[in-house]
Amino acid sequence: MKNDVSGTEWETHIKGWKASGESQREYCREHGINLWTFRGHLGKRPISEPFAEVRVKPRMPETIRIEVKGRYTIEIPETASAAAIEKVLRAIEAVA
Repeated sequence: MKNDVSGTEWETHIKGWKASGESQREYCREHGINLWTFRGHLGKRPISEPFAEVRVKPRMPETIRIEVKGRYTIEIPETASAAAIEKVLRAIEAVA
């Protein structure tokens, strides 16, 4: 391949390689491109691909579930402090 290839042509080759499913080595061999030149342009090119918006569903915190005499169920978030859990346990002991 000629050394005076434009940036647009390199972009076309890079997109062609990605779409081909071939290794860089295979793509370059088929198109008469020096592998190391190709890799050099692959690293130099500006990021022109758009970012994809990704929505992440927040993970609900796990809970500690306490059943008291089959009458009450208390759920405490796993993020609760040790002091808060201790208060809950003392309150349960007081009524149990």
